Amino acid sequence: MGTGYEWKCTACGYKIETSGPWEFYRDKRGIRKPYGHPTPISREAKRRGIYGLSASMYCPACDTLADSILVEFEAPEKGSLAIWSGCARVKQQYEHGEPTCMQCGGILYLVLPEDEITCPRCNKGIFEGGMAWIS
Repeated sequence: MGTGYEWKCTACGYKIETSGPWEFYRDKRGIRKPYGHPTPISREAKRRGIYGLSASMYCPACDTLADSILVEFEAPEKGSLAIWSGCARVKQQYEHGEPTCMQCGGILYLVLPEDEITCPRCNKGIFEGGMAWIS
């Protein structure tokens, strides 16, 4: 179930938005594509199945948003029930650890920790906010 979050700096008003997790599939070439939520967006997506979950996350270390894989499954799932119930088998490399930024190696956040991240634009305020919508 995808969720959107909005975060705003308490000092300068700088705003960021994160969202996810979102289902994805891989095409014949292995390229990651949106699966659709709550149902497949194409015949190809339905035929290929759900390969994993990704999210639009924030890296405070380099002040960027990144579309990153949260988890990928050992085999594609044909329906979302196994995924959202936690029954889908996860590839070993995704069992532990936090997603990291491909640009700088910093930690990526879907949900920012409260009162912990200083705004990289003004270096004065902190980000406050939370869930803005749910699908």
